[in-house]
Amino acid sequence: MKSFLKNLFAALLGNLFALGIAASLVTLAGAVFLVSLAVSLGKGKVRDVPERAFLVLDLSMNISDAPERHDAGLPSLLMAGATPRIALWDLMTAVQRAKADSRIAGLFVHGSLIAENYGSGYAAIEAVRRSIEDFKKTSGKPVIAYLEQPSLKDYYLVTAADTIYLNPFGSLEIGGLASESIYWGDALRKYGIGVQTTKVGKYKSAVEPFLSSKMSDPAREQMQVLLQGIWSRMLADISSARGVTVDALQRIADDEAILSAKQARERGLVDKNAYLDEVIAHLQKQGRSDSEMETFAQINLRDYATAGKLAVAGGKQRKVALVYAEGEIVDGWESSGTVGGHWLAGELRKLRQDDSVVGVVLRVNSPGGSAYASEVIQREMRLLAESGKPVVVSMGSLAASGGYWISAYANKIFAEETTITGSIGVFGLMFNVQEFAQGFGVNFDGVKTSSLADMSSIYRPKDEKALQVLQAHTDEIYEAFLNKVAEGRDLKRYHVAEIAQGRVWTGADGLRLGLVDELGGMDAAVAEVRKAAGAADAQVQQYPERLDAWGSFTRSLQEGDGEGPVALSPADQLHRRVLQQWEVLRNMNDRRGVYARLPYQLEIK
Repeated sequence: MKSFLKNLFAALLGNLFALGIAASLVTLAGAVFLVSLAVSLGKGKVRDVPERAFLVLDLSMNISDAPERHDAGLPSLLMAGATPRIALWDLMTAVQRAKADSRIAGLFVHGSLIAENYGSGYAAIEAVRRSIEDFKKTSGKPVIAYLEQPSLKDYYLVTAADTIYLNPFGSLEIGGLASESIYWGDALRKYGIGVQTTKVGKYKSAVEPFLSSKMSDPAREQMQVLLQGIWSRMLADISSARGVTVDALQRIADDEAILSAKQARERGLVDKNAYLDEVIAHLQKQGRSDSEMETFAQINLRDYATAGKLAVAGGKQRKVALVYAEGEIVDGWESSGTVGGHWLAGELRKLRQDDSVVGVVLRVNSPGGSAYASEVIQREMRLLAESGKPVVVSMGSLAASGGYWISAYANKIFAEETTITGSIGVFGLMFNVQEFAQGFGVNFDGVKTSSLADMSSIYRPKDEKALQVLQAHTDEIYEAFLNKVAEGRDLKRYHVAEIAQGRVWTGADGLRLGLVDELGGMDAAVAEVRKAAGAADAQVQQYPERLDAWGSFTRSLQEGDGEGPVALSPADQLHRRVLQQWEVLRNMNDRRGVYARLPYQLEIK
């Protein structure tokens, strides 16, 4: 019997081992196939541009600052559900190139924007809108837009078009801007989760959602001023484009908010009500009919951008490096949706030592994060500026707190009018679960060699002495922040102290206060570096560089599934907001527990 059981057990182990090898071989074969297919797709022939074609900008994607790092073709194979995405620089470059392309008859814009991971923000939309206006004015080619159920962002962007069509059954939402946050204070207290904080700055309200049940007066004041500044810019642009007074637009926002297609046309906010097939028929006449596909001759802007990319020659070809800091600033290395302090510092160090790089543009689209990581990045920014290479910051939709910290020593700072910047302040956030655990009969006890040895414990609240130590540390970092901004921006320290206090400002306010040098986008920043370096012919190369097929494959395995462009139910919206705040807490990995980060409710989507 014993021999039988031994043989049975051995047979089972052998079969399991064989199955494991077989499964591994199948997995490996599949991986090799996918990578091979991705390589072949990436090296395939770029689609030809038809004659008299319309360049089609489908807004149903996320306009990010940083480009996709994967090789062409691979995301569609491995991440079929991922949100379509295009980098802002690639989009603007494609529109710029299309102006002089005789094959391009005009620009057609449709769809509805998707915002993910700080993408499709107001500063990015402002830049895209400016590119469309420039295309229209300098090329003389028509720009036609078709809307169905546009958001305010969608509508603001397409007001740069010559002609706006709105589906007869569609509607136009023009109710203004709003921002709100979830406040957990009462819930955390109810369930025994203790929260203690240190902070410096009257307006540094990032800790409020974990302490309070509502917005504080200073937070409400700065939020109202910020939203009003962005809203005023949008109203002025829409008024100029559509010939409708600002007062009339404000009355619509106050009294109606949503207009039917007919009402939007009668108020002059759109030109015509038409179905998509009617718009297609018009585009066939404007450009050229594609009889085979029963539509108009066209090329998608993302395909056109890929077709026009010129590889920077190797060796000593002079380059302007366009580097991206997009996402939460965290201590350590790069991960999806974050800016690792050591990773970005390393990239900047390599560019400083690369003789082929004549200058650097750092594109910042970040609410900040770890104070330590921000300092690691700032140190390399300072060394880069001192090396003699021009270094310019281009601020995106968010460049606040830690995002401003890393920008302060640049030779020049550009921002859009709608950029959210400033927020010069710091805070510490400490949780404890003592009361929560006691509710389940769980207690904590231990020993220590000194009174502050357990200061970092999450099992009990900080005593008064520990809080004093942590507050002194927070004060010290805030003072360093003020000094660095004053030195880097050549401002009087008392002036920096007056405009700091954790308060956020628009890019337009930042220009007035000395936090920003000029208003403009990435193109203006690149032009400034070329001019300062005396290198008008220098090509732009984006960093970090694209991954090859194998690197893309292994990176894809590490990333979660994307989400498609679908409308979210109220329950899903709440779930997403909770997950977003949880992700913010997960990214709080500063080794000293002090953060230079934008208040959560100021991230306007």
